Amino acid sequence: MDLRLDEEIRRQPAATTARQILAAITSAKASLVRGFAQATAETVGLESATGQAVMNSLNVRLGPADRPGAPESDPGPGTVLR
Repeated sequence: MDLRLDEEIRRQPAATTARQILAAITSAKASLVRGFAQATAETVGLESATGQAVMNSLNVRLGPADRPGAPESDPGPGTVLR
């Protein structure tokens, strides 16, 4: 995995960059959940005990804000990278 930021990124506020990065992470996680759900459905079935365990485990790892329809929690100020 890699993150490359062009020097031009400095022309926008850091808060904008942070929002864009977090949006990209959220989108990637949603894509991961969709892929896991499809693979689980095609192999063991989403309604099976195994399928439910796989999806529950993934949701625990990704956190509640990453599940569709879940309210976003406020994790606090976050980490500031300098």
